[in-house]
Amino acid sequence: DSEGHIEHVNERWQSAGTANPITGGLLTIGADYLSACHQAASVLPFARKLEIAIRNVLDGNEESFSGDYECISSESTRTSFAVHVTYFEIAGSIRAVVAHEDTTNVRNLQDQLANARKLESVGLLAAGVAHEINTPIQYIGDNTRFLRDSFSDLEVLMESVSALLLECEKGEPKPVTVSKLAESAKTADLEWLQEEVPRSIEQSLDGNRRVAEIVRAMKEFAHPGAEERSAVDVNHS
Repeated sequence: DSEGHIEHVNERWQSAGTANPITGGLLTIGADYLSACHQAASVLPFARKLEIAIRNVLDGNEESFSGDYECISSESTRTSFAVHVTYFEIAGSIRAVVAHEDTTNVRNLQDQLANARKLESVGLLAAGVAHEINTPIQYIGDNTRFLRDSFSDLEVLMESVSALLLECEKGEPKPVTVSKLAESAKTADLEWLQEEVPRSIEQSLDGNRRVAEIVRAMKEFAHPGAEERSAVDVNHS
């Protein structure tokens, strides 16, 4: 009523427990609801805000009020509520309807949806990073295989050189050894290897630098940063 006393409660209100200090329990018909909100403010700060809102509605300063709050039970269980206060009149006498709605399930679904969106974002980010890393890793692998195959040809050539040197130390080299060395040099294609091997090594080092830069950028991006305000290089970011 206009003084803040409860005139009517529904069945759900009557059956509500006492975990929430501003719904159900002892707050039955005739109870001073504004005083109850005032007293509950010590354990539920939102109750003070609700008390002020109801007074404003009963004084005709506001037509309605909506808010959200949480209660924590003695077992540390969190329960979410939405509250709505609505102004109306009966035969010139001001009244207010106060409706509390348990929104715990809705809040839990919202939290789950928010987490799902975060995971989706992480998935998209991971896919992007994997794509960026894949290219340099690919040509690092290609160049490494090329160097492996090239070394096999050079290994055969070095064996022929060693055999020729050994014969030179003993005296005159055999023609077959010289012929084998020439064949190994032709197979290895030394002129081409001298051009391509340094290029492959440089490309592999460049790919390694690119991967390191991506990883370093991700570490910087994921860093929580400082709580205090500080200058930031936007271009670098």
